[in-house]
Amino acid sequence: MVGVENGPRAAPCFRLVVVGGGGVGKSALTIQFIQQYFVTDYDPTIEDSYTKQCFIDEDICKLEVLDTAGQEEFSTMREQYLRTGEGFLLVYAVTDRNRYL
Repeated sequence: MVGVENGPRAAPCFRLVVVGGGGVGKSALTIQFIQQYFVTDYDPTIEDSYTKQCFIDEDICKLEVLDTAGQEEFSTMREQYLRTGEGFLLVYAVTDRNRYL
């Protein structure tokens, strides 16, 4: 009987959704994490998706990061983000008390 050799296993993929109000720094934090570059200019995001290979609990994996829109006019898209995300990063501005109370 001939055994079948297992090939390399695909790295598991996890989906991280970055959420928060408009202008709080979601894109700046996301790009800093993905590209090691800090964005100083504000450019409102509708939706951007990034992929990064990283280690989680000493295992290599693929992390898909979804940078979401914070503006109220895109609130209908939030339900989809919340359904498909496996992890969530909530970003808020500590300089604006109304944003986090």
